[in-house]
Amino acid sequence: MLSPELISRLTDIVGGDHVLDGTEDLLARADRAAEVDVVVEPENERQTAEVLQLASKEGVPVVPRGSGTGPSGGSTAREGQVVLSTARMNRILSISSDDLIAVVEPGVKLDDLHRAVEERGLFYPPDAAVDRAATLGGTIGESTSGLRALKYGGTRNYVMGMKIALPSGEILRTGATTLKCVTGYDLARLFTGSRGTLGVCVEIYLKLLPLPEARATTVAVFNRARDAAEASFNILEKGIGVSVLELMDRTTLRALAAQGRSPFPNDAGAVLLMETDGTAASAGTRAVEAAKVCRACGAVDMRKAETPRAADVLWKARRSAYPVLSKMKPATVLEEVRVPRSGVADLVGALMALVEIEGVSMAVFGHVGEGRIHPAISADMGDEQEIDRIERTLGKIAWELHSLGGRFGPERGMGLGGTSFARRNISSESPDLARRVKEAFDPKGIMNPQVQRVESR
Repeated sequence: MLSPELISRLTDIVGGDHVLDGTEDLLARADRAAEVDVVVEPENERQTAEVLQLASKEGVPVVPRGSGTGPSGGSTAREGQVVLSTARMNRILSISSDDLIAVVEPGVKLDDLHRAVEERGLFYPPDAAVDRAATLGGTIGESTSGLRALKYGGTRNYVMGMKIALPSGEILRTGATTLKCVTGYDLARLFTGSRGTLGVCVEIYLKLLPLPEARATTVAVFNRARDAAEASFNILEKGIGVSVLELMDRTTLRALAAQGRSPFPNDAGAVLLMETDGTAASAGTRAVEAAKVCRACGAVDMRKAETPRAADVLWKARRSAYPVLSKMKPATVLEEVRVPRSGVADLVGALMALVEIEGVSMAVFGHVGEGRIHPAISADMGDEQEIDRIERTLGKIAWELHSLGGRFGPERGMGLGGTSFARRNISSESPDLARRVKEAFDPKGIMNPQVQRVESR
């Protein structure tokens, strides 16, 4: 429990209206952690630095938080911790069409940035596959990839630099607004994906691209998920330029239909959702070429989104996959498994077989074009037999991954998923070295400590 004296000093820094310590205020902010004592909302880098400096001096843990949409649980706080919300630092400071750079604060919503840059004929490719209400600070902390990472890469590829408030109260500027910056260590890369364990970014420099002239969205319908995965590999093997290749299996599609969110055929065994972009001619040509490959791999139907609005309906359904699956049972064990692209069809086939063999409620969806798949197992953690089945299933997935040269590799770190049953392949990187890096920036270990504990297991 945080002391009244500490809360008073936080109030002196950010103002009384921006220190939330009452149950009603916390619920109004939809804070996921019921046991949180206080949420602090600094307005600028100075206030952020002062909050961190005070917390470090008093040894109070701080959990940075954007919109709280991340499924990894990286922004979930506990009693006795301060949630540092970036909600008020939500300005797009500049967008340069000449230099192809945006300068933003961490609380800017990803969707708002997309709209702002696209109005100028520019493009910021990274997104958050689950929720476009995610903030830029959150996507950087989690190093999200999103749906278009297949062609364009993830968030890490677009962070040119940032200003960071450290627990010492210092403001660190790293990187630059030039396309190349090789002076010193690339600390912007270090902070991208650090999940609030080193400091809080307060200003971000992002690379932009010219906006593609046109996009084409196509749905290939299959009877079997394995065939859809095989089609995705063949599309890439033939060199057909696609920006998105996303798989959803039968269980995922049925969950969407049950929530009234499915624009797909009710009897589909799986769908492969594809996007091509470029000029109007090239995007259309690539879509036709990809459709031919899908037909050859057993697609029973091909559907093209005729309008941007129709395409948006399809992509909204894909983004809803995890949220609707999470409603099937009290808990969801969400994993990410990765294999070389050549093994993705075998992996999907093995996952489908495990559903039948083990009788688990497992959905399979994800970024099949990159060889990254999400098995999502709906679970009742109060049922010991069900827990045993899930443990056995994840153990078999681990063996299958090993045989295919893959691994468990969550794109957003460990978070709450780090307590799941499948972390059987601890990274070979030295935990001691990682701890020394952490201590250099956060010697008292106040920054997002529950993430630090899970990831050091």
